[in-house]
Amino acid sequence: MQEWAHLAPWIVLPDDHEFIDDYHMGMWNEQVEERIRAWERYTPVAPGSAANLAPGRGGRNFAIDLPGVNWLLVLIDTRSQRSTQIGRGGFPYEWFHRDELFGPQKIMTKQQWQWLEEQMRYARQHNRCLLLVQQGVVGPLVYDTGHNGEHVAVFPGCWDGYASERERLLAMLRRYSLEKTVIIGGDWHIGLSGAFRLRGERQPLAWDFVTTSLSLDCWWYSSVEQAVERSDHWYWCGGNRRGALAVTLERNLAYVEHRYRMGEQHITEI
Repeated sequence: MQEWAHLAPWIVLPDDHEFIDDYHMGMWNEQVEERIRAWERYTPVAPGSAANLAPGRGGRNFAIDLPGVNWLLVLIDTRSQRSTQIGRGGFPYEWFHRDELFGPQKIMTKQQWQWLEEQMRYARQHNRCLLLVQQGVVGPLVYDTGHNGEHVAVFPGCWDGYASERERLLAMLRRYSLEKTVIIGGDWHIGLSGAFRLRGERQPLAWDFVTTSLSLDCWWYSSVEQAVERSDHWYWCGGNRRGALAVTLERNLAYVEHRYRMGEQHITEI
């Protein structure tokens, strides 16, 4: 990574594993802070992270009005400032009654939400499309258990574990009604393509993509596959394969490409 950082500009957001698995703000201590400092030493493109990632400091957030294209790049930290997720920490999924999903869990601080709204307001005023990058799976992987819709399987480490926060994000996107919005996430070692659609509208409110992993297979793929098969949000799933995701921007266009070993790829033009 240090060698790659000399080839092109890098912005790096930490995942929860840089702290402790399924980290939330209540876990912060001196040991966690030292782990962040070790991550900084390994990843020199992220100076000053330890201070920013402490509870209440707002995490690592960036906004760049990209030159030569009509896109605003926003990277927002949905890991370091979150509260504990819904449930008991079961993996990969837990069972919930539908009424339990919209609780008080927070994936970002109040200050982060205000900052994100400022970026959307800027994009609206300057006719920019929005490329929003964060660490988790935003789209729903919830699926019905067949008990009259009363109980559903939820992957709580994703935004499914912060369902009220996802509704807040979608309401903000509806309010600013940008020309195009592309959301990029990761964490779950699986490639996904989906879209948030409003009833009766051809253009999605936001395109939603998840990148797979370069280094680790998704051993819980069969569980994710069940959710994808029953979803009207996800239209493509890359299966249990390693790879990466690339986004190419041209004026008001975006080409999102899932890349896999052996030359396999899946491209969405937006």
